[in-house]
Amino acid sequence: MAQNNKFSCKPQMTKRVVLYVRESRDGCSIASQLLTLTEIANSRDWQVVKSYSDRNIYSTKDKQSGKSFCELRDALTQSKFDLVMAFSIDRLGKSLQELMRFLESLHENNIDLYLHTQNVDTLTTEGKIIFSMCRIFGEYEHAIISERVTAGINRARNHGKKLGRPRVSLEIEKQILTYRAQGMAIKPIAQSLKIGTSVVQRVLRVADA
Repeated sequence: MAQNNKFSCKPQMTKRVVLYVRESRDGCSIASQLLTLTEIANSRDWQVVKSYSDRNIYSTKDKQSGKSFCELRDALTQSKFDLVMAFSIDRLGKSLQELMRFLESLHENNIDLYLHTQNVDTLTTEGKIIFSMCRIFGEYEHAIISERVTAGINRARNHGKKLGRPRVSLEIEKQILTYRAQGMAIKPIAQSLKIGTSVVQRVLRVADA
């Protein structure tokens, strides 16, 4: 007699998750954040495969992300986890543009996001809607910055000013000023655009003037 195969189906794969936590001035320690996120993961039968933490408390003037956050961002393409858990959305980047780039990377690599404080879970319909709205607002801010940068360049040129020597294209000038508006330092800008740091400095100096 054939056996009953009602329970022979393979179980659903457990979600592999990574945790990202960062110290901040709100008094919520790394240990407390890790404990909360781990308890939530366990309650949902999610497997925590790794945790990333940045211990420096950044000032509002510091636009550079922590080392562990950069490592997490690089790991998004390696298909080693399915979901990122963070205590709050303000942990994911030091600017809205950086946050948007991170969210885009999650989307491109089919990785979900859980945010404890904001109660966002992209595994749910509501979470996916909020995720989409964040991306829309990010694109809006990028467009506004780009428009202001272009207006500033045109205004400077109309007054006879030349941005940068040796000359670079208008597109490069826009990218330099956009990256700077996002808080990027001079050397990373130069490396990203494959130009000299002196060119970046001259464009910024003339634009500031």
